[in-house]
Amino acid sequence: MRLLRVLATICLVATILGLAPQPASAATARQPVVFVHGFASNGAIWNSAVSQFRSAGYASNEIYVFNYNTAQSNVTTAAQLGSYLDQVRTATGWSKVDVVTHSMGGLSSRYCIKFGSCGGKVDDWVSLGGPNHGTYVAGWCNLLLISCQQMLPGSSFLNSLNRSPEVTSGAASWTTYWSWCDEIINPDSSVVLSGASNRNIGCVGHLLMTSNSSVISSVISVVR
Repeated sequence: MRLLRVLATICLVATILGLAPQPASAATARQPVVFVHGFASNGAIWNSAVSQFRSAGYASNEIYVFNYNTAQSNVTTAAQLGSYLDQVRTATGWSKVDVVTHSMGGLSSRYCIKFGSCGGKVDDWVSLGGPNHGTYVAGWCNLLLISCQQMLPGSSFLNSLNRSPEVTSGAASWTTYWSWCDEIINPDSSVVLSGASNRNIGCVGHLLMTSNSSVISSVISVVR
């Protein structure tokens, strides 16, 4: 009987230990970076930037690329991004991540920080050519796609997103990069956010921002 009681006690302890939460994996050496692409694009647009980050010392498990359906509402994308950031945080052991965005990717990420589940989970937020106050170029597809409707200047989505303050305390730093040669963002000044560090990168095309070595080098210095 004594042996049975001992065995039962051992089984109970083993069961309790098995149900207990497992310790999180050790944090990566660097705070992870999540790249978010823009409209009618995909994660491949970040290939050059990822290579440059790797050359700067980032390990593969410190770099993440978020993909999504660019035809859907930015509100939907924001919810998906929030879940993705939680996965990255769990995988790396960090409570916050850095988010680097291109074009429309800046809108869903801002929405997630301001209204969604990303608040308090983003350390540095970066926007490359983001239509933060809209772009009239979106007029060519606004009758077909809600994401285009949301990018039009004066849309209800943007009015809500840009209601003062334009940037919140949910991120430690906010940085935008804009170009007076940007053929997609019209007007160019749409990128600029009140309360952010707004950097003019001269004459760099919209799509080239994600692969321009000088721009990416500057981004690396921001998120480090």
